[in-house]
Amino acid sequence: MDIKRITDGYWKGWFRVERPTAKVASYIRYSLYAKYRKYEDGCWYVHEKFIENIKQLAPADTNITTTASVIKDPYEVLHLRPTAPPAIIKAAWRELAKILHPDHGGNPEEFQRAKDAYEMLVKG
Repeated sequence: MDIKRITDGYWKGWFRVERPTAKVASYIRYSLYAKYRKYEDGCWYVHEKFIENIKQLAPADTNITTTASVIKDPYEVLHLRPTAPPAIIKAAWRELAKILHPDHGGNPEEFQRAKDAYEMLVKG
């Protein structure tokens, strides 16, 4: 089960609960008022005021992520200046990916944040 904070648009202040255990799903479905829970895309979205209760019900090995998934400044994440050319962006991404990749002992959250920043700069 994964719990991730949502920080953009309508879902600001909510958490996404992916693949909840039966106990957690039951709590969300039957104990929370409808305005504090939503079900979309096969995942539950829970308002932040109830996330502590869910953390207590969740198993000890649950991956709970409270890091913002939205990139505020992709250049800052990749440690670049806003005037960096595409070749430098690509090189910085490759070096950072070598360090942050989970297969090489890096943090998966930081790797995903860096990956999102790189994709935002290349595609956007």
